Amino acid sequence: MEIEMRSRRAFLWTAVMGAAAASVSCSWIKKKQGAKISLLYFKGLAEGQRIRANLPAFTATTGIEVVQDELPYDEIRARQMKSFRAATAEYDVIFVDDIWMYEYARKRYVRDLSDLVERDKFDFDDMIPKVAQAEGVLDGKTWLIPQRADVQVLFFNKAIFESPEVREAYKQRTNVELAIPETWQEYATIARGLSGLQFSGEPITGCAETLKRPHFAFEFFATRYWSMTDRDFLDSQNKPIFQEGPGVAALEYLASLRDVWAKGSLNAGHDETVNNFANGHVAMMPQWFAFYAVLKKPSGGLGDRLGVSLMPGVRSDNGSIRRAPSIGGGSLGISANSANVESAWQFIKFMTSRKIMAEAALDGEIITRKSAYENPEVLKRNPASQIYRQSLDISKFRPRSIAYAAIESAIGEGVSRALAGEASATQALADAARTVQELNANPQ
Repeated sequence: MEIEMRSRRAFLWTAVMGAAAASVSCSWIKKKQGAKISLLYFKGLAEGQRIRANLPAFTATTGIEVVQDELPYDEIRARQMKSFRAATAEYDVIFVDDIWMYEYARKRYVRDLSDLVERDKFDFDDMIPKVAQAEGVLDGKTWLIPQRADVQVLFFNKAIFESPEVREAYKQRTNVELAIPETWQEYATIARGLSGLQFSGEPITGCAETLKRPHFAFEFFATRYWSMTDRDFLDSQNKPIFQEGPGVAALEYLASLRDVWAKGSLNAGHDETVNNFANGHVAMMPQWFAFYAVLKKPSGGLGDRLGVSLMPGVRSDNGSIRRAPSIGGGSLGISANSANVESAWQFIKFMTSRKIMAEAALDGEIITRKSAYENPEVLKRNPASQIYRQSLDISKFRPRSIAYAAIESAIGEGVSRALAGEASATQALADAARTVQELNANPQ
């Protein structure tokens, strides 16, 4: 009787929500009554809350119970490693940052999903191409299903840039009109030109940066490095080249802005930088688009004062601008030692379905399906989604290596040393390059 009642509830829910959300047959549902899987997700993300909100519907449709655990970003990887080493996975489904995909696939920490994608004709082709490449596919195989896609953009305070008093004071100081920066040189000029000018009775701060060592320092050095050097951190033989002249110049540029950073930028993570910017007296902030929804709120954010533009870059001789924001985000994968592969796969299909992602896009979440952005209402509700999509199309991948986590840490530590004045840019990057060379020679 209980199974019959559950089947009826599942049928009613499917009739209301649509067949697209329920991708399994009734006979399969009956077989899975009492099944249970576990999920480990990144704490604090809107996309994770979207999953949690849809768990009752998933269970009603499939009979599969889901236990969702969430951890802060810097605790996820260690817990995943523990799960990977267990005979049976502690977590069946895991959130995988795009920077871990290469390692997890190469070491077979996650299950190759290619056979399941093919068997069920999963519409992977609907994933944004750049996102699919960064977060799901390696060596022609599908290892993960992209669920959220982040990218760096430039946030700015429109109220500051549009203030007649600020504009006049800026022009008197610089002899040029105030405008949103297109290049890194303009970014520096504008940050300096605005710093100290009065706005609403308080001095303006030129920019807020996210430079806590080593992870964040690497993230926001990388966008400058790529656009200023037009090269990757490693060459085709996987040898470091970031320590050469162009890389040193990019780091010296970033260090030259110390006097116009918001207070605490050198030790700031995402939250600290966003809070600095949200106080209303910081002019600009390079940051991940994921924070758009928070900053767009009238309470605790900037509301209609929030502006979003492409990350600055370097102007070429032909007038074009080479921009290089970093792509980020994460996917859902199945632990290779999971004993619940079919249930885990049904969960991933459900939570990355067109229907779920279409709803998420309307709410401003950073999702991965092209079809979701074809709805005109998405752009109407969230005009900045156009900047977001353009940024994804021009984004860059961080170094792909089994030793990525250690490589990023080594480069980020070098960047941090130079920014803190502990070493010259030349020395700091040379030391980092030696460490990276050793890591690549002896990957763990």
